[in-house]
Amino acid sequence: GKAGGMLALDVDDDKRSKKTKRAIPTPNIPDPMPQNLAFMFTKISPEQKMYMWNIYTLIFVAECLNIVLYWAMLHYGPSIGISFGLATGIYGTIMICLCIQNVYILHDVIHGATFPPYEWQNYITHPFAD
Repeated sequence: GKAGGMLALDVDDDKRSKKTKRAIPTPNIPDPMPQNLAFMFTKISPEQKMYMWNIYTLIFVAECLNIVLYWAMLHYGPSIGISFGLATGIYGTIMICLCIQNVYILHDVIHGATFPPYEWQNYITHPFAD
């Protein structure tokens, strides 16, 4: 196939998709561009994409480690005074914070850096998103 074919637009003479017959959307970019909005219309650099995927991977690993921490608190906690309720409270508080960040960074990753830099990252995007 042709390089970049996935991003190519197959349109007819009326600038409509040949497949769906819908008009191709055009961004509503302000002209002149206000300085405080310019960042919203700039392309994400490869470094920024890699950073976002690294942060998302860090959040995923932290969520997994939080589950291990919960198990450890349940298993060893009673001997050092950590009750089921306290262990669950600690686990829940940490997981709520991580899941909120998961949703925010996942949104940015999916829209801004759609394809992960490593194949295995395809499998970490949604286990904790629900």
